[in-house]
Amino acid sequence: MEFIKNNTDIYSKANKVSIKIIENKGRDILPFLIQMGEVINKYKYLCHIHTKKTLIPNIGIRWRNYLLNNLLGTTELISEILIDFEKNDKLGFIFPENFYKILKLTMYVEPKTKERMKYLFAKLLPGYECPSGYFDFPGGDMFWARTKAINNIFKIDLRNDIPGEEWPKDILYAIERSWLFIVKKNGFYYKKYFNYK
Repeated sequence: MEFIKNNTDIYSKANKVSIKIIENKGRDILPFLIQMGEVINKYKYLCHIHTKKTLIPNIGIRWRNYLLNNLLGTTELISEILIDFEKNDKLGFIFPENFYKILKLTMYVEPKTKERMKYLFAKLLPGYECPSGYFDFPGGDMFWARTKAINNIFKIDLRNDIPGEEWPKDILYAIERSWLFIVKKNGFYYKKYFNYK
């Protein structure tokens, strides 16, 4: 924690920095849901990023750099994203076009993941059917969002529903693939873009 604090003191231009240590369980998603669930209503927008480790050979670093460059690459880019949110009050979610090396992976949803999506839809999106064909989602689970567009997922505690030391990957994949349906259910739209340099 001291290392993080020292670096944010040096490099961060934020007015306020909060550092919280959370159990290393549930990859990036469970810690995100736990941490933001406590403070989600204090913020208008959020940007979700993480280290993006992957077991896919020769892709991890390039995929991470692509996502980070498209979300936080320049101060101008960040300003454009925030201005876009401010000008369009029904814009709820912004994410980069999926990295070209993972496009084939976005075309297919494993049966276990689809079952978890149905479970999430029943809990969060009553009346919504789990899609059968291709659908958009933020591959890599990094994005900008208006908190009102996604806040209902932070109001439920999935830890009691999914016991065990480690969450199975299919529930994590299901959450990643459900963001945009949550956004639409809440009356907002999403935008994807390509700004890689």
